[in-house]
Amino acid sequence: MDFLEAQNYLEKVRSQKGIVLGLDTMRHLMAKLNNPQDKVKFIQVAGTNGKGSTAAYLTSILSEAGIKVGRYTSPAVFSSTEQYFACGSCISESEYAKGMTAVAEAAASLDGETPTAFEQETALAFWYFAKKGCELAILEAGLGGDMDATNIVTTTVCSIITSISMDHCRILGNKISEIAAHKAGIIKPGAPVICIEQKEDAMEPIRAAAKAADTPLYEVHRDEVRQIFSDKRESIVFFREFENLHLKMLGSCQPENAALAVQAASVLSRSYPIEKKHIYDGIEKTRWGGRFELHSGSPDIILDGAHNPDGIRRLRESVNQMFGAVPICYVCGVLADKDYEKEIEILFGRASNVFTVTPPSPRAMKSTDLKAAIKKRFSQLKVTSFDSEDGIEKAMEAAVSQNNPVVVCGTLTILARVKEWMKRNDRM
Repeated sequence: MDFLEAQNYLEKVRSQKGIVLGLDTMRHLMAKLNNPQDKVKFIQVAGTNGKGSTAAYLTSILSEAGIKVGRYTSPAVFSSTEQYFACGSCISESEYAKGMTAVAEAAASLDGETPTAFEQETALAFWYFAKKGCELAILEAGLGGDMDATNIVTTTVCSIITSISMDHCRILGNKISEIAAHKAGIIKPGAPVICIEQKEDAMEPIRAAAKAADTPLYEVHRDEVRQIFSDKRESIVFFREFENLHLKMLGSCQPENAALAVQAASVLSRSYPIEKKHIYDGIEKTRWGGRFELHSGSPDIILDGAHNPDGIRRLRESVNQMFGAVPICYVCGVLADKDYEKEIEILFGRASNVFTVTPPSPRAMKSTDLKAAIKKRFSQLKVTSFDSEDGIEKAMEAAVSQNNPVVVCGTLTILARVKEWMKRNDRM
């Protein structure tokens, strides 16, 4: 397969088989590929929000230390190749095609089993990391943790649990304790656990899992993370003995994500050549698209992939922090299986205009339905829906014409189209 054929193959698999949790099929698939994951040591990351950013910070720190590091994240936002990072760069299209060809052939040889698209994407990550000779690789769980395809690994050296809140409740449960128990499933014997402060109902299963695994648990408390300065270019953060950490990634959640990475790096420094300078430089050099990503101009444009109530709440905090009382124009699209009513309640109280769009996803809520839901809660708010094929582009044109800051949010799936529009219109 070439790159396009590999993409089409995965989309066909995705359309035929949805989410299936469990590890047996993944183990059988990897056995067909001679278990490349056994050649690499892993840092596993689970949580509801902040996984990708935390993984990005830690990748940057480890790279600064000269460690051959890989990173696997999901979903893809701008390109499938961005999901796979190793030794300083993302996977090339030719490497992607070669690896996916091997994975597809292995999948086809299974007796009576059809791996999901996510399982095959994860298999590609293991293949790629082994091929590149990664010393460490950071794995972001796709959904939950215990039964996620990434959790077949047995060479974990560290587990990180980011902020946990209500999401994917139909699959993971309707209680925060149930969701946290799934996330805690990544905890392995002998692999230290780094966890951001959670509600007590979430901390209990995490502490229990760490105790059962007889492994140390390092809790990062939010009052230990102090942001002392912030503008449109950077924020400066103090975390324990690490003073004046310069963060170029904006948003109210980034200080705690950075602190998690710093704590993880401190623990790993007992076994790997990580120095304080590597931590400072790594944090400052970290970039991660689609997470309160600011494009300054007239007007400013923010791209943010927040797609659950807790993420939307943090987005609102970040918008308020940056723009104060300035009216905000939103371009928003959501997936129908999300808690969109609560997200509407949280976000649009101070909006000047909202332009709704239909995301390019089979799970998308129609822009007209989202408009109706917003008007039901905020009857006086000006809401315009765009449901044509080029609706996202038309919504952006309408939004920037208002000359107020524009925030694009609701789901990661609309961000790639927005960025394409921005490139064509010289707004990058």
